[in-house]
Amino acid sequence: MNNRKYFLSLPLLIITAVLAVFSISFISCPPLEEEPFDNTMKISDILTQSRWNDILDEIYTAAIPVVLDLSECTAPGSGGDILKLSFEDGTDYDPDSLKAKENIYNKYIQFNPSMGSRFGKDLITSLIIPDVATMINNASDNLDIETLTDASDDETHRFAFRHFTNLKSVTGRNIRLIGTFAFYDCKSLTEANFPNVLHLMQYAFYNCSSVKRFSFEKLVDIMPSAFESCSALERAEFHNAKGISQRAFINCTGLTDVSFSNAVKIEPEAFRNCSSLKVARFLASPMRKGGHPLDNWRTGVQKIPYSDDTLAFQSNVFRGCTSLETLDVRNAWNVFFGAGALADIGASLTIYMYDDDGAVCCGHPQVELLLGGVHPDLNIGNRTLKEIKIISPVVVPATKSQIMYADDKTKDGYSSIRNRINAVYNPGDRYVDYNEPKNPVVKVTVNGIPAASHFQ
Repeated sequence: MNNRKYFLSLPLLIITAVLAVFSISFISCPPLEEEPFDNTMKISDILTQSRWNDILDEIYTAAIPVVLDLSECTAPGSGGDILKLSFEDGTDYDPDSLKAKENIYNKYIQFNPSMGSRFGKDLITSLIIPDVATMINNASDNLDIETLTDASDDETHRFAFRHFTNLKSVTGRNIRLIGTFAFYDCKSLTEANFPNVLHLMQYAFYNCSSVKRFSFEKLVDIMPSAFESCSALERAEFHNAKGISQRAFINCTGLTDVSFSNAVKIEPEAFRNCSSLKVARFLASPMRKGGHPLDNWRTGVQKIPYSDDTLAFQSNVFRGCTSLETLDVRNAWNVFFGAGALADIGASLTIYMYDDDGAVCCGHPQVELLLGGVHPDLNIGNRTLKEIKIISPVVVPATKSQIMYADDKTKDGYSSIRNRINAVYNPGDRYVDYNEPKNPVVKVTVNGIPAASHFQ
């Protein structure tokens, strides 16, 4: 009987042992590693309208977010839509036309992603533009910022990256021009890489509210509202930009620091309501070309009250920059501020300015209500400044300082910036020495430092 029990239990023991060994082996095995999912879609075809439609259909059908690499795509020999040889305005390039002969640089290979269906575009999270492309198309001619809505008709309200609602990164290695409204309202965009871009057209990055920095090392032209309402933008350094058009950075509320080395004309409201802006550097050093910078204005030759060789901040440029602490314009022989340029900016401001004995500098003469105030024709904001500290090179003898002493009350436009502010904003009794107000509303001090230190 016992032997029978033994033989009956033997298979059970064997099964148990096998299961135990299997369990130990299973536990000791490392987990299987999944192969990383690659959602890159690389295309290297001739990019025609038909091929572009096929790409979008494929993306839409797969219904998976993709990184779309078009870098190796080429343009069709003729009759292109997505990629084509064109002028800056988007019309077909004609080498025999007057337009081509007037400007040999007005020749581009235009990339126009606005063509084709909207479906699939919202699944493109990253895009590498064809390397052959040198321009992103302008928006439709009749596109108007005041009437543009999501419900607008596609054919008459077409712009480059409309419907790319989840685009986070874009790269255009050889793009020289980014057209009007190109990235309008691309709120998901966080990275824009255009190392060779020279021209940024109107509303190019309007309301791209997630981009913290644009690295456009070669950028020359910044057209109106190009960066308007880029609220996450923190720094702006465009050292090749020649000028800054109106409203270019208006409502960039996260902007803290701006630096420009060559810009000499900063148009109205360029930085208006950049409420976090603390430091603004404009280090251009235009060479003095003639006499007093306001000569042509005083004689009626021109309506604009400054010369072409002046670093000019036009009306309301910094209005509403409530955190502005430092304005560095130390290299310019003459700096002009339009009406309201420094209105509504806080209580205290330090300005680094050039000064000498009159050999070059004229004391930066002003004729506008630069700090704001009541104006019969213009809305120029309120005066909030209570203290302005001007840091300038030491002038020997001190009585030759143009910022301190350039003053002629009989001729409008001859007074230095210090004396103009005192005359307009600090009425009342004066001390005999230095024409200093006894009870200033806006206290203006001029602190000279050695030239070597000033220009560091």
